[in-house]
Order: sequence, then structure tokens, then C-alpha cells
Amino acid sequence: MMNRIIQIRSMPLSILLPKIMRKCGKILKGSIEEGRAIMLGSNISDRSFYKLLNIDQSLRNNWLLEFRKDLSERSLCSSSAIWDLSDTEAGVILEKSDQILEHSFDLLGSGPVIVDYLVCAKGVEGNRYDMALGKSAVLKQKQRIIRHVPQAVNYQPIDWHVDFKSGYRWSEKAWFARIRFGQSGADIKVPWELSRFQHGLLLGQAYRVSGNEKYADEVIYQIVDWIEANPVGYGPNWVCPMDIAIRAANWLVSLSLIQGAGVLTDNVLWLVAKSLYQHGKHIRGHLEWSPQLTSNHYTSDIEI
Repeated sequence: MMNRIIQIRSMPLSILLPKIMRKCGKILKGSIEEGRAIMLGSNISDRSFYKLLNIDQSLRNNWLLEFRKDLSERSLCSSSAIWDLSDTEAGVILEKSDQILEHSFDLLGSGPVIVDYLVCAKGVEGNRYDMALGKSAVLKQKQRIIRHVPQAVNYQPIDWHVDFKSGYRWSEKAWFARIRFGQSGADIKVPWELSRFQHGLLLGQAYRVSGNEKYADEVIYQIVDWIEANPVGYGPNWVCPMDIAIRAANWLVSLSLIQGAGVLTDNVLWLVAKSLYQHGKHIRGHLEWSPQLTSNHYTSDIEI
């Protein structure tokens, strides 16, 4: 703390004053944004999305058809040469994807862990938290998911907010700017890493090489699960714009890989499209940039 105070006192006014102004502006903007979300809700409505797209409801199917075309034509994985895999390579993709079907994740040195609302963490350096939500939360989340994909009756929701190494869980009801981390033994990068959805690409690849609908189903079940568990602006997974951008990019590629799957209905695609728009809006409003510093975070923000 003292070092920080000394650093501030040594700053020239030409640097310090703009920093203070930006900080004050950020706090004011954040307070307005949070207040609007509390009063009006943070998720965009169908009506608002129609207005944004400058279409009425009767043209929704046409818009979705164009969106599907964009997903196919702009896919980085559209070349058939990419899928010229050996049996060994295909086997590895399917084996890893089958682990994901079980919601077994190995991230940031965790070792394989089944991530759900009943997760029992091993703990980190003597720090272990028992914050699992339990069976009632599972049932409530399953009901939310089934509203969009009725066939997901056997899907077990993932806890997207837990550090499954330590067991510490951040609330999905807390506004993102009020999320605090640094708790002893807890690592917020664990839910961030899981919510990047890099495993979605693996599931999409498994669908491409096998044609088995279960892999495409899992892509959609997990995306819908994530959307329902993470209202826009709330919880740990809206804190870091770079991770938000990575997630959006991975969703788009994953969707392009499962084109033609029965689970990718117009209603599901519309839900995901609305969320992708709000991903982009949130990123644009919270770019990780300053006059003194740009980094890989800012680059990731603007790529999406």
C-alpha cells in the first residue's frame, strides 16, 4: 500500500489528473450501468433485439437463415482438408470429448474434476471451501435449460461460478464490478478458463468426425446452461473483457462446426445471437485500454 501511495505522489500532475478523471468517469458509468440493470433487467428482450436489427418478428427466420450462412461461409474450419484425420487423431478427439460429456475438466493443474452444483473440491494449500449449491439449485437450473431445449432432460448443469480446485464460489447475483477476488487459496481464473468454452471446439470437432448428435447436443446444452446461469453483467464471468471475447469467438466457431445438427433450432440460435450481441456490447463498453498501456487483453477485446 505504501509503495502505491509513494508511486501516486511521485506522478506528474499531467499524468495523475487524467488518471483520476478516467477513474471517476469509470465509477460513474458503472453506477449508471448497474442501476439500469437493476431497474430494467440486463438481458435484452426480443422486442429490443428486433428493433436493434431493424426487422419485425415476421422477418426473424430470414435473419436467422442469413446468420446460419455467415456461420458456414466464414468458418475457419470449412475446408475439408482440416478433417483429413488419421484414426489415431480422431480417436483422441473423441476420447477427450467423451470426458467433456461427463463434465470432467482438467484446467490450470486441477486434474480431472466433475464440475457440477455438488462439486466437492480437494482444496489448495490447506484452503478448502464448501460452497456447493446442492440439489435444489440443480433442479431449478435444469428447468431453465429445458425451456429452450426440452430434450435436455438428462443434462446435468455445470457450476460456471466455482473454482473447483478450492471450492470457492463467486455469486452470480453480484454485479461484475463488485466481484472481489484474492481469497486465500481461491483462483477466479478457474471459472474464467472454463467459461472461455475452448472445449466447445473439441465437441464440435467430435461431431464433425463422428456425426454423432450427442456432441452437438452438448455444445448447445452447455451454451444455453451458461446463458441461463450468467445474466448479463452479473457474476465473475463478466469481469474480464478478454475472456468474454474469447468465449464469444469460441461459441461462433463451435456453432459453425455443428451446422446441420437437429439441436440447433431457430429458437436456440436466436437465444445465442442475443447473447453474442450483449457479449460484444459489454466488451465495447469495457475495453482494456489506457493511454499508457495496451496489451494482449485489448487485442483480444477488439478482435471479436
